[in-house]
Formats: sequence, C-alpha cells, structure tokens
Amino acid sequence: MKNKLKNPLVFVIIFLVATIITILATIGIWKWNIQKDPTKESWKSERIPEGGNSSKIPEILNSTRNVCETPECVTLAHELLNWRDKTVNPCDNFYKASCGNYIELEITDGTRNTKKGKVIKRLIKEILVKNHKTESKSENTMKQLYWKCEDLKNGTIYNSQHNKMMKEIFRDIQFVGPSPIFNPKWKPSMFDLNKMLSNLAKLGHYNFGLFKLNKRQGWDMTLETDYEGVQHSGEQKMFQIVSTILEANKIKFNESSIHEDLRNVHEFYEELKVNKSGWNKLLKIAPNIQFESILQNLLHPKTGNWTRLKPKILNSEAVFEKFSGNATITNETLSRTLANFLVLRFIENSYSSITYTPTVALNRACDNLVIHNLPRATLRAFVQHHFDRENLKIVSEMLEKTRVTYLEIIGNTTWLSEEGKERASLKIEKIKKLVGYPDEYNKKGALDETFETLDTKRTDSFYTLMKKIKKYRSEILMDFVAFNETLDPNEELFTVNAFYSAALNELSIMVPFIDEPNMDSSYPVYAKYAVTGDILGHEMGHSMDTLGIQWNEFGEYEQWMPEEDEKKYKKRIQCLRDQYENYDDPDFGKHLDSSKVINEIIADRHGIDAALQTYRNLKLQNEPKIIGFENESPEKMMFRILALDYCAPRSTHSLTYSHHNTHPTNSFRVNGILSNLKSFSDSFNCPLGSAMNPKTKCYLFSEE
Repeated sequence: MKNKLKNPLVFVIIFLVATIITILATIGIWKWNIQKDPTKESWKSERIPEGGNSSKIPEILNSTRNVCETPECVTLAHELLNWRDKTVNPCDNFYKASCGNYIELEITDGTRNTKKGKVIKRLIKEILVKNHKTESKSENTMKQLYWKCEDLKNGTIYNSQHNKMMKEIFRDIQFVGPSPIFNPKWKPSMFDLNKMLSNLAKLGHYNFGLFKLNKRQGWDMTLETDYEGVQHSGEQKMFQIVSTILEANKIKFNESSIHEDLRNVHEFYEELKVNKSGWNKLLKIAPNIQFESILQNLLHPKTGNWTRLKPKILNSEAVFEKFSGNATITNETLSRTLANFLVLRFIENSYSSITYTPTVALNRACDNLVIHNLPRATLRAFVQHHFDRENLKIVSEMLEKTRVTYLEIIGNTTWLSEEGKERASLKIEKIKKLVGYPDEYNKKGALDETFETLDTKRTDSFYTLMKKIKKYRSEILMDFVAFNETLDPNEELFTVNAFYSAALNELSIMVPFIDEPNMDSSYPVYAKYAVTGDILGHEMGHSMDTLGIQWNEFGEYEQWMPEEDEKKYKKRIQCLRDQYENYDDPDFGKHLDSSKVINEIIADRHGIDAALQTYRNLKLQNEPKIIGFENESPEKMMFRILALDYCAPRSTHSLTYSHHNTHPTNSFRVNGILSNLKSFSDSFNCPLGSAMNPKTKCYLFSEE
C-alpha cells in the first residue's frame, strides 16, 4: 500500500473522488432542507402590490418581515430615518421631527425635488457627451447643438469660427433691413417699417419690441405692448457687440455716432415706458402696421394654418382694425430711431446665440442651453434612457382613482347645495390629464416626426444652428396653438412639478415628478399616495381654489358656484387664511401673509383629504413595510413620507420676498395642513390642544 501511495497520480484520484462524494452529500442535505421549509420560496405566492412591477417582486418582499428592500425603498428608508430629529415630539412640531437633521446630511439648497432637478440635468449631460450612435433626429440635434456650443470654448476653434459667425449675423441684420448703425450710407427713404417687422417674423421672432405676440394659458394668444417690461442691454455692452460685428465684416464706423444712436434708442425705450397708453402711443408712432401680413410669416409654409391661428389671437380683430390707416412715417429722426430700434431688438432676441467674445462662450452652460431650446427632444431622450415607463400607467390609474374620491367627497359634503355639488362634480369629471407626455409619443419615432421641418447641416455654425432652432420653435408654437396640440413646445418640461390650467381644465404632471424619489413602481401603495397621490389631489384641488371656481368645466370664464355656496366656501377658506397668518414660522415668525399663497393652501388642504381617502378606499392589507418602520400603520407612514417632500434648509429670503412668494412656507405645508387632520393626531396620539391637534381645525369639502 505504501508503495502504491508513492505514485502521486493515484493519490490525486483518491482525493478527487472523496471531494466529489462530499459535494454530492452537501447538495442532497440542502435539497432535503428546502423541501422541509417551503417558506424559502414564499415570495412567489405573495400579493403583488397594486400598480407594482412584477419583475421587482423577488427583491421587494422579504418573506419573513414583509419589507420592501428595493434600492428605491432603501433610499426612502434612509431619508425617513436620517432626516428626522428624534429629540422633537411630532405632536409639537412634526416638520422639525421629520426634517430636523436634513441640513446635516444634504448639501442641496432646497428640497429633494431641487436635488432631483440637478440629477436630471446631469443625466441629460451624460446623454449629450456619451459617444453612442442613434438614429433619432431629435437626439442627434441635441448632441449637435451641445457640441457646437462646447467647441467654442476651445480657443483654436473659437478663432476659426468667430469671423464666420459674425458675418452670418451681419447677413441676418441686413436681411431685417437697413439701419444707420450698420450702414453708414443709410437714408430715411430706405426705411420700411412693415418690411422690417415681416423680416423679423420670417426669422422666427415674435417679440418685435414695439409689440409682441404672447401665448397665454391654453391655446390663446394676444398681441401686447409691454413697454414697462421691456429689457435691453446697457449701452457699453451693446456697443461691444455692434463694433465686433462691424469689425469682423470690415466696415468702418464712427464710435461717437454709434454711441449717439444707441443713446437715442435707449431714450426711445424710456419714452415708451413712461407712456401708459400702450396701443395709443404706438398708433401715434406707427399708424399703419400691417399686423396680419406680418404675423403670417411666423407660420411654416407647409404645416401652418393662418385661418385656424387668427381666431386664437384674442384681440386680433380690434388691433388690426385700429392700425388699418394709410399714413406712413415721414419724420426722419423717428425713422432713424425705429430702424436702429428694430435691428437692436433682433440682436437682443438673438443674444443667447451671439458669441462676440471668448468669455461669452466659456460662460455658456451648454447642457442648460439644450434643455431650454429643445425641451421636447430632451424629454424624449430622458424617457428613452432613464425613465421607468411603468410609472406612467401607475400614476394615470392613481389619477382616475383620485378623481372618483373627489366625486365621493363632494357628494358627501354637508354644506354644498345640490346645484353646487352637481357643478363641482361636473368640473372634476371633465378635468383632462397629461401624465408625463401625450400617448401618441409612445409610438416609436413619433417625436422625431416633429423635427422633420428642422433642416440642420453638420457644417452649420453654432449661430446658424441656434437661428434655425429659434425659427423651428416659433413655427411649432404656432401649430400648437392653431391645432390645440398637447405638450407646449415652449414649456420647460423638466420641472419636478405638476400643474393645473384653469383655462384648459387640465392637470399636467411632469415626467421628473413621477420618477424617484417621489414615485417608483416598487414602492408600497401608501408611499405612492403619500407624495404622488397627494400632488394629484393638490392639482385637482386647484380646480376648486379662488381662481378655479371662476372657470367652468370647459375652461370658460364663469362664476359657476352658487352664490350662497360661495359665501360658505369663502368662510371656510378664511379659516385657512387665519391659520397661516397666525402660524409661528421658524424663519419668519407670525408675520406671514396669506394673500398670495391662499390658493396653494386650499390645494394642499384638498389634496391631503383626497390622497388619504383614495388610499382608504383601496382597503389593502399586508402592505410591505419600510425598513425601520415595520410596526407603523400605512396612514402614519403616509404622513411621514409626505413631510419628506418639504424638508429644506432654513430660508435665506427676506420677509418681503416671502410676502411675494406664491407658495406657503415648507414648515406650514407640513405642520399647518396636517394639524387639521384628526387622523394625524390619532396616528401620533397628539393630545387635544397640542400644536398638531389644535381645538380649531379648518375643513373644506371633507369633514374629517
């Protein structure tokens, strides 16, 4: 035997056989244990949370603790556990109890939604700089604009592009029309006001300085004279831009003459501001403005429709008729000033695309430039690369459940008349919704189809590309208004927020808001309703605020609430006004003014009622818990999670600023609103008379 073992090969074989036997025995024992303990796979038979994503269930539920353990839920647990101040009694100051340590852990100057906005911008920048191929025209346009902007920060590229861009700008200035500043040989006979205004419109400009076409809520537009709000660059800055353009185009100029022209235009601005009569002042200056032919130049030749757009300009007939005279401008001084005024207005409108010094290029935030100028394309890119689309369906279903709850609350209201209940219910029933983006954009390539009218070339300079985008945006804005389209092309679509439009009776909730931290498909349902459900209720509540009751279900101006009902409603609203103005805010004390914020307070009060009742109506049981809060009820968790949305550092604004703000303080939006709820004081066992369980509470429709 000893001789055999001296053979190393035999020894190795014996060792391997022994190892294999050991492994097989271990596997057999493991399988036997699993068969004895069926709870090892119990997650498979657990209830899938409403609106949840089944693909996430294995990590959502711990079989023994029923705890949500997705990364999103872990983050939520971190915020709940670490932002709170356990030394504060929730019944004394729930905001501080929930957010007292926020400033120690977060460096964001604002709420977690402020942080979310910054994260989204970083994600968009990653898309822009990432070297990946795409067939999407909109995404390629985003990348092209970003890199044209970034390249100008390179000194060599800037020097090679500068003169080219200055010549392009000069060509457009000449296209607008001759002016003394840019043409030393200018004569008054060259001035043609209507032609210059038309040429501005052809370049996509609808702020003409003398007047502007302004989009209001919904699909309405108006022609306006806003002389008091006119902004213009200082004389020295404008001189630098003008002289740079002239030098690049080898045009000799007289500095003192240009300064004199700039001062004359500035004085003209000031004269317009002093005169309050608007159209009457313009009528004296230019009695024959051919508005209709000018504005038609804003339309795309193929997609535009003036017949449909004109009625949407609410005061078009009155303004057109007012300026239908035949008189022309004969005053040579006025002609000179107006010619300069219009080309300088072109420069003002184009300022973001004019790179007249290297410093201008270096100071540009190119990612912000893309987000602002291509909002629809940016939205598409974010959704394609970073958004959980399951959230759209979940939130849409939540919205419909919240609508049903509102109808239930209104129906059970004790003080509204039958007519009042009927009209309020009708308005809620007719609220249109936009969750994230229109359904038609789910179709592959749908958004890219809107870019077909934007013709860009790889050789386009930064200035030319920006000019084309400006014209494209003007054209699609006119189409948006004319054809009642969805998703306003000029709106910032990356606001972490939601909106209600009384003029449309429409609720819009933006994509960033229905993403974490506010919303995730893996959250327990109570967590979804704590923030997203509350904001849905809040925005619907705006349909019943002091402005909302002046617009009916069709978005038409109408005092629809019966007079006696309105008196009772205003009395209930007064309770909220008094509550806010007597609130001892940690930043401003008892010096708050409710006049500008009351509609937000009304919406907050309606919103929490709707969110709580909608969740109760679902009658869910055995919901997954949040780590660290395994023994707390779902409603108690809703209050805790809701508070997180308002955690922020102390305000650095003045009391005067707070009086002009349209939103109440973060502290009040937690303490003030929740102190009206019996369910809150019951959840936290707050004694009657404590700060969070006052004897006097404010109610609107619900009598909770």
